[in-house]
Amino acid sequence: MDYLQGLSDTEIKAVEAVGNKGTKSYAEVAKEVGISERQLYRIRQKPEFKTALHKRAMEEMSESVSEFTKMVERKAIKEGHYKFAELYAKMNGLLVDRSEVKQTTEIDDRRKFSEQSNEDLEKELKELGKLIDIHKDEA
Repeated sequence: MDYLQGLSDTEIKAVEAVGNKGTKSYAEVAKEVGISERQLYRIRQKPEFKTALHKRAMEEMSESVSEFTKMVERKAIKEGHYKFAELYAKMNGLLVDRSEVKQTTEIDDRRKFSEQSNEDLEKELKELGKLIDIHKDEA
C-alpha cells in the first residue's frame, strides 16, 4: 500500500476509517480514529489524503470487479444462463450493442425544371424578386 507513504499514523487510520465509513457520520469516524471532528475535516482537505482515499477505493473496487467477473463467468459458462453470457461477452468486448438509424428525405416536387419553358422560369424569378422586395420594404 504505497499510497499510504508520507501519511502520519493518524492520517492512515483516517483513510481506513473514512474508506469504511458507510452510514457513519464524520463525528463517529473522528471518534473511532481518536481525533476531533475538526481535525478529521482538516485531514480530509489535504491533497495527499484525498489521493490515498481514492487509490484505496480503486484498489477495493478492482478486487470487487474481479470477483464480479468470476461470478458472471461462472453463471454464463458453467450454468448456461443466457443473460449472464450476454453480459460476459459485453464485458470482454465480444458483443457490442449497436443501433442503426437511417434517415431519408423525399422532396415532393411535381414540377420538373427541365419541363419548364424559359418564359415560365423568368416569370417565377420575377415573382420571387417581388416577394423579396416586399420583405425588404417591411424590414
